[in-house]
Amino acid sequence: MGLPVASGRSKVSLFCRGDVNGFWALFADNLANMIIVTGVCVYVLHVPPEAVFGRILPGLGVSLLLGLGFYAWLARRMCARTGRDDFTALPYGIVAGLCAMLHVTGAKVIPGAEH
Repeated sequence: MGLPVASGRSKVSLFCRGDVNGFWALFADNLANMIIVTGVCVYVLHVPPEAVFGRILPGLGVSLLLGLGFYAWLARRMCARTGRDDFTALPYGIVAGLCAMLHVTGAKVIPGAEH
């Protein structure tokens, strides 16, 4: 069941005050997580660097772009449907996927590790 479309909608701005600070905070968080992924994969799990830099990190980059774009689209859609302009997109990060990826990769790579 969809939400009713608000009548008398005003134009929703794409950016507002505080967006730059939010961008840099999310950028720093995701960069730190990518550095952790790289270090754990290469030095702890001994995943070949070709796989890390050729598959894992590009995949993380694509997932971040798609996830952030999808959440931004959902927020704008909610603004349009309700006529309110105080919705925001949930910051999409890689922490949950990072933990699952390291667990599964570690279980497959480290001898004696259990699922």
